[in-house]
Amino acid sequence: MILTKRDRHRDLGLLLLRIGFGLMFMYYGWPKIMAGPAAWAKLGGAIQPMSLAVLFISLILIGPGR
Repeated sequence: MILTKRDRHRDLGLLLLRIGFGLMFMYYGWPKIMAGPAAWAKLGGAIQPMSLAVLFISLILIGPGR
């Protein structure tokens, strides 16, 4: 398959976006991973008030609209 100049630029653009997003995830996620189990428990405790009931109610309300 012969790639046109436009196709090559699109592929390069997608590659740069993937690399950029990957670097952002690593920058913001690595400290959380390296903080250890105590920080993970703290993060889990912050998420706990949003129980599964909220998830199921949201799915019931949003589901028919899709």
